Amino acid sequence: MHIPSVYQAGYAEARALNPDLAAAYVGQTVVGDSEADAVVEALAPFSQREVHRFINAGMERDAELLAEAPPPLQAFFARTETPPAWFARLRSTPGAAPSTPTRTCSSPRSSSSPCKTPPH
Repeated sequence: MHIPSVYQAGYAEARALNPDLAAAYVGQTVVGDSEADAVVEALAPFSQREVHRFINAGMERDAELLAEAPPPLQAFFARTETPPAWFARLRSTPGAAPSTPTRTCSSPRSSSSPCKTPPH
């Protein structure tokens, strides 16, 4: 296994304590993300300012500006528009207690949509 140079000293120390965990950790440094790689590659020609504008447009759902962004970034935001089924939006709200019941919303990203708390 190739150990990145910035990890070599720490890897040797971690391996002495827990070889399996150290190997698993370093192994994660080479796991790819083809979708993210495509987004980064598509954004490479743009200035940092433009990249920030495009990413903010996606986060703020500014369709007009996002339409100017590279297709891989548009696809990323389209794919992440709906959170996965396991995501508990209410539990991610700052200050929400871990025991707070999740809410079922017809449109997870809309604050105006009617939501109901499931019975206990």
